[in-house]
Amino acid sequence: MIFRIKITIWLVLMLCQIAIVSAVYSATLNVPAVYSTIQAAIDAAAKGDAVLVSNGTYQENIDFKGKAITVKSLNGPAVTTIDGGGKYKEPATIAVTFHSGEWHDSVLQGFTITNAGTGVSLGKWASPSLPSSSPVIWGNTIYDNHTGIYGYVNYLEATAYPIIYQNVIDANWLGIGLDHQGNSKGGIDAIIMNNTIVNQSYCGIRLRMHLSLPIIDSNIIVKNECGIEFTYDSNFENRKALIWYNNIWSNTVNCNVDEAEEFSMTGIQGNISSNPLFLNETARNYHLSSGSLAIDAGNPAPVYNDSDDTRNDMGAFGGPLAVPLFTSGPTPGPTPGFTPGPTPGSTPIPTPIFTPTPEVTQFNPTPTLTPAKDKVLIFPNPAGGNQVTFSYVLDTEAKVEIKLYNVAGKLVAILSEEKSAGLSSTAWNIQNVVSGIYFAKIKCTHVSGAVETQKAKKIFIRKW
Repeated sequence: MIFRIKITIWLVLMLCQIAIVSAVYSATLNVPAVYSTIQAAIDAAAKGDAVLVSNGTYQENIDFKGKAITVKSLNGPAVTTIDGGGKYKEPATIAVTFHSGEWHDSVLQGFTITNAGTGVSLGKWASPSLPSSSPVIWGNTIYDNHTGIYGYVNYLEATAYPIIYQNVIDANWLGIGLDHQGNSKGGIDAIIMNNTIVNQSYCGIRLRMHLSLPIIDSNIIVKNECGIEFTYDSNFENRKALIWYNNIWSNTVNCNVDEAEEFSMTGIQGNISSNPLFLNETARNYHLSSGSLAIDAGNPAPVYNDSDDTRNDMGAFGGPLAVPLFTSGPTPGPTPGFTPGPTPGSTPIPTPIFTPTPEVTQFNPTPTLTPAKDKVLIFPNPAGGNQVTFSYVLDTEAKVEIKLYNVAGKLVAILSEEKSAGLSSTAWNIQNVVSGIYFAKIKCTHVSGAVETQKAKKIFIRKW
């Protein structure tokens, strides 16, 4: 018998943290000292390796090829560039490709990505054989491309969960575009947090089709033609619930639906609309001046505090992984930077630790959920009251155990009950549970002792 189990997330809300520890790599592949190109190092890399790129401009179109590796610069985006080779070439150029089911252990970190049709591509249009990709895009400057970051889910694919964190997304036509085929199984539930999205000639963040429900948290979204746009939308109110603690200011249109209906998030869910007072916008230095209202105005949960333990600042230089300004580099002046490392004898840069397994729906052997009823329904989700209920159907008697973890990977609750065949449910008391993202690991043990497990499905809890 086959045990099928799938958690259905009805809505998505806010709050995320990239929990961190010092990175430990299996091996470090150096570019260009050992490998002449970034792609050559990626091709040679194995799971858990780091490709470490020294200063320079690399005219390449790199592909992670599904590898669980970190590709990072030694000294940051001010002095390390991936040049995609042309914004308007045919066929369209892609500087960095994630098309092979990458997960959160595939990390792109610390580059300027420029001069491409698409700076970073997460999935490919009209290619149903390619799986959803959910990498971490962290600490980059994505500048002067046609599209900065573009994600697409095809009709055979499950939902994707990329993390887009602490990037400067500047002077593209489209900053971040998330899309999916009309009959696809899922959208792109990205975490878009602590980015500075400025000067796009079309749109800062554009969500096309109704299934993509990203968390948009603690960003600065300013001086774009459109700040946030929903198109082909039937999920308007749910998407609005995703938009937390952002500064959305001085876009020609701050927020709209289908290029027609404008709406405002100012004063709602911690969002503001105020001049961010960049230190030197002309020189593309998007650090905040001391009088900026975006300082100490990002997500207020203590886990998101800045490195000095003050409240999270909005934008690319706020949050617990904020790093010092990297000031050396070419004209026109200082640009957003990144901490050097790792080098021999130094502490490596922290990287995300909690990486839940991508959605898998089939396990062997018994027990089973009946094929026509192969869902575990979590309700409410998001939750803000006192209880979350997991409802499911078993075709045989079994012990159901649900372990709940926070984003740091800490176990916060264990629910364990013997259940009879048929429709059943398990309740989680969340009265004393703080706001945040949690992950459910569900184990089903048949009376014979056979065990099957489903890992890491998201639950969103908010309390205010």
